[in-house]
Amino acid sequence: MPADENKATIQRLVNEVVNNNALSPQERMLRRDEVFAPHHINHLVQSLYPDEKASTLERMSTIHTVMRTAVPDRHFTIEAMIAEGDKVVIRGTNRGTHSGQVGSVAPTGKKVSWSGVSIVRFVDGKMVEGWHYGDFVPLMQQLGVLPSEAARPSPVPVLAGLANGDSSTFSFGDSSSGD
Repeated sequence: MPADENKATIQRLVNEVVNNNALSPQERMLRRDEVFAPHHINHLVQSLYPDEKASTLERMSTIHTVMRTAVPDRHFTIEAMIAEGDKVVIRGTNRGTHSGQVGSVAPTGKKVSWSGVSIVRFVDGKMVEGWHYGDFVPLMQQLGVLPSEAARPSPVPVLAGLANGDSSTFSFGDSSSGD
């Protein structure tokens, strides 16, 4: 299938499923099955749940249900999309309001956003494999789970020292042994 058709499939998935808050979970699953191969492998999901017997698609549905519960007005914006051969790379941003429980984090009512990059492989017009990388640190900071950037020490002085050949600000393990 041509790369442009694979990009169109991603755009349709985002428009008709991911950003369609009116869909029931059952409708979402039916639409999902139109674009994902039954044997789809999601490498992020498999790394999160390596021992579970559920299929990747079942685990993905669980994760999306948790996200939709935590951020029911979630909207995904594709910032960039590149296709070549059987792969499509998507860089995008999720935005919404944290108005539902997620894990031990109670609803905050805060507007939140997080970004990520996905690489998706297609065979015969269906998504068969995906690699997904999300930048969840800013999200955790927005929810108050992690300290904000202002509260964390800056790595810049350490990196600047290393760039100038000063390794005294950086060490591996105990430096008192004299070795």
